[in-house]
Amino acid sequence: MWLPLEVDPQATYPVQVAMSVPRKKFKKAVNRNRIRRLMREAYRINKHRLYQELQLEEEQYAIMLIYTAVEELPLKQIEDSIQNIIRRFLHQRSEKPVR
Repeated sequence: MWLPLEVDPQATYPVQVAMSVPRKKFKKAVNRNRIRRLMREAYRINKHRLYQELQLEEEQYAIMLIYTAVEELPLKQIEDSIQNIIRRFLHQRSEKPVR
């Protein structure tokens, strides 16, 4: 889920990201925190693609990432998912509605 923001010239980053892991699927906080750490690491490794594209066009967005898998996935799978999300976001954002 993403939301465009008003451009703030004082902002140092073009994207604000929040990550959520549901308590209903992962009862123990230890497990939720580990998954959140893996998600943050996968995002950190791949955010450069997102930043390059958005800084060129001077756009800012808020993005919410929600973990929907039933079990804890390895970092490689989470990273692949984050790459796919970034790719889809950039593609959908660039499509301009035809009037």
